[in-house]
Amino acid sequence: MRRKLGLFLIIPLMSGLAASIGFAAQSSQSEGPAYAWHDSSLTAMGGKKGWEKTRYLRFRWNVYRAGKLVSDRRHYWDRYDGDYRLETKTRDGDSLLALFNVNNGEGQAWVDGKPAEGARNDSLVERAYAMFINDSYWLLMPYKWRDPGVNLEYLGQETHDDGTWHVVHLSFENVGLTPGDQYWAYISDEPPHLMKKWQYHLQNRENKGPVIRWENWQRFGDMMIATERNAIGEDFRIEFAEVQASRRVPRGTFKPPGVR
Repeated sequence: MRRKLGLFLIIPLMSGLAASIGFAAQSSQSEGPAYAWHDSSLTAMGGKKGWEKTRYLRFRWNVYRAGKLVSDRRHYWDRYDGDYRLETKTRDGDSLLALFNVNNGEGQAWVDGKPAEGARNDSLVERAYAMFINDSYWLLMPYKWRDPGVNLEYLGQETHDDGTWHVVHLSFENVGLTPGDQYWAYISDEPPHLMKKWQYHLQNRENKGPVIRWENWQRFGDMMIATERNAIGEDFRIEFAEVQASRRVPRGTFKPPGVR
């Protein structure tokens, strides 16, 4: 099957995520304060080497609204080969397993343990791929500022009740699934200069979204990852559980059901 991606997720679909093994190629412009602040933040997160050494990523995406769990998805990703495993529920509440490759869009889905066929299989794999794009960008966005087509603009320093921040604006040039999106990233003035807040304006929305805190930064393998997203002024949060970042892929992770 080939990818034909649409917008259907609970969380607005974010701009594209490079899925290649290597660190994303730098944008045509790579000098100035925006890039300097990203370099500082990236170094704190493990840098280019940390990203490239990480072959395997696993995480569980849990979304809460008004204290209620509204989305629960398990992700497993071999970044070197592009193999992906996603476990979740269908809209009807049935168990869904999708095994696919993020580089060529080919894959197979199982619903309640039974393989989907034809157009239904294509649709389920397409949706699983879109979940990969969306959820992974929420997890890894601070690593993706140098992807081709990403523009960075330093907007200066702001002082809020929670500290002093360096603000970088991100926009896109015909890349990703929603290239009209814009982001405002807030990098802490205090070492280690991590991005601890963001705000976004999605291309299909009239107004900006809330400011969201990126909290509970932890080291996983060679990377630093924030495991919580908390919206300021709204009862909405995301938790990343069961996070793993390693140089090796656990045996059998991407085998189909029934295959030993």
